[in-house]
Amino acid sequence: MAHYGRCEALARHLGCQDPDGKKISVALLKIEREACRGTEHACSYPEPFVSGVETYNFHKDEDALDRFCGAVSDGVARVFEGELPRGFFVSRDPRGYALKINQAETEKLAAAGIQLAKDWGGYGLLSPEITG
Repeated sequence: MAHYGRCEALARHLGCQDPDGKKISVALLKIEREACRGTEHACSYPEPFVSGVETYNFHKDEDALDRFCGAVSDGVARVFEGELPRGFFVSRDPRGYALKINQAETEKLAAAGIQLAKDWGGYGLLSPEITG
């Protein structure tokens, strides 16, 4: 599958040794889903959000969303053996994908032969929907 190959290429680019594209893809999908759940919760629900062992009270703690996004970023870094892709960020807009790479770095990756799926804004997606 093409996405697995892109995951492996990105991991190699980040210095990972012998990456498994399917395992990376599955791990990123789990993180993507949790990040989307959390950002939607922050925008839509007043009760605290439980993610793993951490509880985030987005409506009473102004730093909770920053901590949540930090935990998501830590999870992505673990997938890539401690490294985050340059330009990586967690989108806080619950209407789309959460795990993204900014446009400039997505273009640099493309020039290096790593063609990430992109959203309409040109941001690289670490865990796009796989169809077909």
